[in-house]
Amino acid sequence: MTKSLMTVVAVALLFAALAPGALAQTPSTPPPAQPAQPSQPAPQPSQSAPGQAPQAPAAPVQVPSYFVGPTVTHPTGGRWPDVTGLQPYTPETNGMSLAGFLRYLTFQQTGIWISQDDAARVVRQEESQ
Repeated sequence: MTKSLMTVVAVALLFAALAPGALAQTPSTPPPAQPAQPSQPAPQPSQSAPGQAPQAPAAPVQVPSYFVGPTVTHPTGGRWPDVTGLQPYTPETNGMSLAGFLRYLTFQQTGIWISQDDAARVVRQEESQ
């Protein structure tokens, strides 16, 4: 009898907590503080402060390649086989994906199998250069 009473109470508390009115009454986190607005607007790049020469526009920002993951080092400190320019699943790659073919070539060079994830990272590294 006590177990069923506790179950009923627990279910009632759960429904009370999930009721729409209960959700509206729960405190929320305060909104982030807004930075103070400067009293004067900052000069635009095309504008200059009084008494200063106009500044040239900033140099364009170089966008990094799409591969931003960690680099993978070669198991023996050598160079990775070059698979750039190859098409996957062709006779050139013995019908393998580029990552699988890279694993195969690395094993032929070193006698060590690298993981599929590392091989895929190396292929992305090579394609981004």
